[in-house]
Amino acid sequence: MRPAEDPVTMWALQILVEEYGVPLEAMELELNSDFAEGTYQSGRRYQRRVDIVVYDYCYADSVGNFDLAFIMVEAMEASKKFGGTEGEGWVDHLNRLNAYMSASLSARYAILTSGKHTVIYRRDLDYPRKLEIIGDLPKYESAREAAQHSPYSVILNPSEPDGIQTRLTPLTRDRFREVLGDTRSGCHSILRDNEGLQPQEAVDAMVKFLFAKWYDEEATIDLVKQTGESRAYVFSVSNETDPERLLVQVRDTFEKAKQWERETLAKKFGDDLGVRLAFNEADVLQFKPHTTMEIVKRLQPWSLRKSSADVKGGVFKDFLSKTFRDDLGHKKVF
Repeated sequence: MRPAEDPVTMWALQILVEEYGVPLEAMELELNSDFAEGTYQSGRRYQRRVDIVVYDYCYADSVGNFDLAFIMVEAMEASKKFGGTEGEGWVDHLNRLNAYMSASLSARYAILTSGKHTVIYRRDLDYPRKLEIIGDLPKYESAREAAQHSPYSVILNPSEPDGIQTRLTPLTRDRFREVLGDTRSGCHSILRDNEGLQPQEAVDAMVKFLFAKWYDEEATIDLVKQTGESRAYVFSVSNETDPERLLVQVRDTFEKAKQWERETLAKKFGDDLGVRLAFNEADVLQFKPHTTMEIVKRLQPWSLRKSSADVKGGVFKDFLSKTFRDDLGHKKVF
């Protein structure tokens, strides 16, 4: 359809598959983009398609559909000059790629290529509209590869009562209290010290992490049961984990948990949910990559799903009491 650009697109696709290990099923060609925000140039709205979108493996659903963009590729004619400002030249395509990235909350990397010249960019998480030139892409990790090297994943195991093995351990009350914040290495201390949060702000942030962690356990188990393949949790880190990619994955897990909560409650109570929702649209889960990595490290071995309600409820009561008591100078709150 586009004799000058399509061969470049297909060349880029081949490189992604052969050199970076991106599976074909994780890519989509000519994707119509949603330009709700940040997509204007010279007063005109883009009405174009992204040449190649590479999706993050973590969010493939039971039928293999992806919904979290990870890499965006813009291909241009091989005859166009590197850095050229002519119509449909390098600068035009770079502006277009910037618009595509601005319209996506999840895209982490961008590639602009003419086949002769290729530049790889990484989005700055502190300044999402800023693209930084980097030397190379990280090697793509498929869901199957992640499950093989991840210390915490869901695998099929016929000997288990429900046919799966989670490799996670239920929490006791003492261990849960320790993980949350009884020591300097607890989640509450990490959030307070790394992010400069007040004690109650750190508690609020911790509850969001726990909600995302619980949803991650449930959703990953459901996918394994439906697909028959082992899968790694989002709340699972190794030496190969990219902290900034993990941040995006945890943030999206929290958004999916909120969506699940809203849909579940709407079936029972209708659209007027009011105070029934634990979180509203304005609630987000995004902290520094290092902070997110440290919280995930603390939470990853433990199963909120298998921990008893008495354990979770008792720890929160004790922990919140201590937090408010320390913060307000009261001897007892609850």
